[in-house]
Amino acid sequence: MVNDSPGGLADVVGEDLGAGEVEAAVSTARWYSQAARELQEADGWHDTVQRIVELSVEVAGADLAVLIGIGKPGGTPDLLAATDYASAMKLVAFQRAAGAAPAWQAILDRMTVHVADLTSDPRWGKFTDHDVTGLAYQSVLAFCLLIDDQPLAALALYGREPGAFGEEQVELAAAFTEHATIAFNQAAQAEHITNLELALDHARDIGAAIGIIMERLRITQRDAFTRLRKASQDQNRKLYELAVRVMQTGELPFEQPQGGVLSAPKAE
Repeated sequence: MVNDSPGGLADVVGEDLGAGEVEAAVSTARWYSQAARELQEADGWHDTVQRIVELSVEVAGADLAVLIGIGKPGGTPDLLAATDYASAMKLVAFQRAAGAAPAWQAILDRMTVHVADLTSDPRWGKFTDHDVTGLAYQSVLAFCLLIDDQPLAALALYGREPGAFGEEQVELAAAFTEHATIAFNQAAQAEHITNLELALDHARDIGAAIGIIMERLRITQRDAFTRLRKASQDQNRKLYELAVRVMQTGELPFEQPQGGVLSAPKAE
């Protein structure tokens, strides 16, 4: 539509949208701007992928976000990041055992895969046979992420209820995935990651270390990752290096108060 009035875009928006819709559009734009800043400020590759899953849960209202990767074309998926490592590891194991799953298919087909109800979609019978619904996830929305134009990763959002992702959530998540893909590639280039095999190995170490920290301090996964990330920044060491140290020694890379559990710091 061509607008001949001097007000330009503002007048067009005013004509086409009501006050509430304009407010919602502005709020959405601000969220994406903040999300882009958070991704840019991430401290390295693994911090970037963790922020991707955390932000994707916010934008789509998902119950779980999982980022999987394939080390090389034709390989099987492995876990890169998740908002719940324990559930994500089970889902990845189910995908391998079934030989097919929505997130994996998104990589193979370079496309978005939306499953409104896993229990009634015949395409994923083998996947659901492995008790995916026992994890209480009924809906899946998966996007392919390209690395140097190669389909080697997917961002999968899971909902506990059938039909958890409506048209609006799909569009919002798709828009965020574009930001995520850019940040994903920039972080990979900054750390000279030319394939995902080593990154996947590091992700396993980080997940294991976070599990140890969670159990030791009785804190949430997000708080455990925040502590590990802060220790990485304070000590100027790679996140996965500290993770390996935790796994090998059982020692936590930050100070603990005597005789008590650490209170979780606020996420930066």
